[in-house]
Amino acid sequence: MKKIAIAATAAAMLVLSGCSVTGGGGDTAPSAKDKSPIQVGVILPQSGPYTILGAPQTDALKLEVDKVNKAGGVNGRQIKLTIRDDTSDPTVSVQLYNELAETGKYDAMISSSRTANSQAVGPSALQYEIPTLALGPVNAFANGSNPWDFVIPTTGAVNAEAQIKYFKDEGLKKIAIAFIDGDAYGQDGQDSLAKFGPKYGIDTVFSQGYDPATTDFTPLIQNVLASGADAFWVWGSGPTPSIITAQWAAAAANSKTQLFMTASQASNLYSYKDGKPVAATNGVHLSSNIAVVGPQLPDSDLKTMVADFAKRWSALGNDQYEYPPQFAFEAAKAIQVLAAGVKAAGSTDHKKLRDAIEGLDILTYTGQTKYSAKDHVGLTPDWIAIDTVKDGNFIATDYSVAKFKELLK
Repeated sequence: MKKIAIAATAAAMLVLSGCSVTGGGGDTAPSAKDKSPIQVGVILPQSGPYTILGAPQTDALKLEVDKVNKAGGVNGRQIKLTIRDDTSDPTVSVQLYNELAETGKYDAMISSSRTANSQAVGPSALQYEIPTLALGPVNAFANGSNPWDFVIPTTGAVNAEAQIKYFKDEGLKKIAIAFIDGDAYGQDGQDSLAKFGPKYGIDTVFSQGYDPATTDFTPLIQNVLASGADAFWVWGSGPTPSIITAQWAAAAANSKTQLFMTASQASNLYSYKDGKPVAATNGVHLSSNIAVVGPQLPDSDLKTMVADFAKRWSALGNDQYEYPPQFAFEAAKAIQVLAAGVKAAGSTDHKKLRDAIEGLDILTYTGQTKYSAKDHVGLTPDWIAIDTVKDGNFIATDYSVAKFKELLK
């Protein structure tokens, strides 16, 4: 088995109010004997439409910080989280980020799982010079142009290229795309298809934005069917893709056009309802991070790591998620990255920690993550799984199983 460095992990008690003990605020490097907590501000959607992401991510953060604190912390220091609810609103995200940053107490920040929210706090991370781990897949942070923001999940562009490579491998040459209008994630989908499609010999035969408040997608579906597309790719988040899936199943049952979703739907919020698999999702294809198909991975350090987190997650007794959703793995990864950065820096000085994160090359729950000055995502499309929904479960395609056997051998 190929030797891959496993990231250090970290943990701490979840704190829902302000922290009473500072962790140096990043102004000076703590001494080797410093045992003060590593203070981390976290902005998550714990109310509003993106609570479906924020709530499981809160549980995942607690799990991961608890694991490492029980093992002695990072360099003998515990991690302490301050959680704030951005109500799924980008403006609130910025306000809360600034409020925490202005105290000077925080060694690092974790920003919202909603793409628009994480993107909105980018200027604040730059202003306050605080290492910030974005749980939203912000393409704008990918190239390191904002030196203080690092992306934890893969970006829309990385996911898109992975899916487009699959289209090519499967001979799906004509693609129709519908994307959420006025949203950074939807724009990523449209832009990525325009960028990578020609590279892989893929033609865009239909492209249309949609209002997330829409409930009747019949006209859009009829236009897709009339386009002669081999695949219909839906780029959106929230409840709308589920509505499209149900209406597609009714209108396109006899069509040869295949329905594709994105990694935003790699959760049983999409494939289950009232505890039962949603029949309309059967056969739908989508991308996910590699941890989602953890049980199907070949024996490897990664499979062991993913299984350990899944076992701890199972002990929570989460009725909605028996197996961790992908965004839970991503929240836990943020703690892995933070802990590995602090360990490498030997400090929580903001500049030293930022530089250490930028130099990481570690195995995380979502694959081998290698940051650099020009790559603040650190993951390639090779680490993305292409799955098919079967009876509510996400099953790696033969294409992905073969790829991971080669990647992890």
